[in-house]
Amino acid sequence: MSPRRRPIAELVGGDELPRVLALLELVTSEADLDETLNAIVEAACDLTGAAFGVLAVLDAEGRMRDFHIHGLED
Repeated sequence: MSPRRRPIAELVGGDELPRVLALLELVTSEADLDETLNAIVEAACDLTGAAFGVLAVLDAEGRMRDFHIHGLED
């Protein structure tokens, strides 16, 4: 049985919808991959209220190849 699909407007609040739509546009564009992944982490933190976020990129063997971090000092 497949999960019920809901419109994106039901999944996010009205204030967050423009941010989510801009992020979807960035993801589907030909933007730089690092820029896109950094934007995803930043948006996820903003939308969830998280103080920081980390997105790990895995290589073909499943090893961590790269990290995209938001909200932590270097």
